[in-house]
Amino acid sequence: MTHELRTPLTAILGFAGVLRHSKALPAQDARHAGLIFDASQTLLGVVGDVLDYSKLEAGAFELDPEPFDPVATARGAAAIVAEQAAAKGLGLTAAIDEAAPALIGDAPRLRQVLLNFLSNAIKFTREGQVEVALTHSIVGGRCRLRMAVRDSGIGIDEDHIAALFNRFTQADASVSRRFGGTGLGLAISKQIVEAMHGEIGATSVVGEGSTFWFEVELPLAQDWTANTEPEAATLALERPIRALVVEDNAVNRELITTLLSPFAIEIDTACDGAEAVEAVRRQAYDVILMDMQMPVMDGLAATRRIRAMENPQAARTPIIAMTANVLPEHVERCREAGMDDHIGKPINLTHLLQALERWTSPDAAGEGHAVADEGAA
Repeated sequence: MTHELRTPLTAILGFAGVLRHSKALPAQDARHAGLIFDASQTLLGVVGDVLDYSKLEAGAFELDPEPFDPVATARGAAAIVAEQAAAKGLGLTAAIDEAAPALIGDAPRLRQVLLNFLSNAIKFTREGQVEVALTHSIVGGRCRLRMAVRDSGIGIDEDHIAALFNRFTQADASVSRRFGGTGLGLAISKQIVEAMHGEIGATSVVGEGSTFWFEVELPLAQDWTANTEPEAATLALERPIRALVVEDNAVNRELITTLLSPFAIEIDTACDGAEAVEAVRRQAYDVILMDMQMPVMDGLAATRRIRAMENPQAARTPIIAMTANVLPEHVERCREAGMDDHIGKPINLTHLLQALERWTSPDAAGEGHAVADEGAA
């Protein structure tokens, strides 16, 4: 279902994103394209909630603890919703303990919980402000981390607070009609926090606002410093590169070509894995963007064929999975097949450019497959 739902959303979000910034469209048409983009983002969120909860119910949920900076996680989540808050005229403030140390935990999942709190706060606040807060304390060599989101919104009756963390539940039926939503976000957040043996809760006063919070206890990441990724604005991709796009969906092939057209990239396309293997035999490429699910030969089989080629240059070509299969087990299968990187659909242009920069820079030459082998170990 992940693949079947995300594949059409890739085209809808991708082309709507292109159109809303087009100089060739009249202002009204560009606005309509923007509305399509915004509605599609909402739909993508619903799809993500349903798939996440299905995975949790099936017991397929696994944490992926790694060193992370909790301060950067909190600030990053606030930055994601800043435009959304500004559009409603809401103040977005932060009370963050900058001394919070690096920890070992599943940062993307913690950010998911915090983003759920922030999105809800902005949704249910008409005026005033939303604040994200981070505090910490060290207990027995571990860090007790607390993140909270306070708002000046509509508030919630105390009798309804506990039920909010149940699936498909909102404060009352009128909330769903007025504000939308699946009623899954807080249920997912509760399961994530409890999987980390943490606590989650809320306090609220009707008409005055709410505070949603969670606390987790995590080990310290000793002697670790964060690696900052380059900003999208610096990724000019001015070096000419030749890329092979392997995608069975004609609309998505056109979308990728359109997204990359402003850059110095010469693009060839293949409709399935078998065509990709033949293309690599005939022509040297700097990078291959490979879908996974395709007729004739899928992306995993094609990658294995390329890695087994006698031509060492062809066999070492960086291969980036670009697929709607985004679950952790899918990513691991990509690495086991010999792929170097993974980009989920719908496609985020910034992430795509970062991956292309990463795997086509002079420093990356000849190193790609080694990274994939390390990831599969």
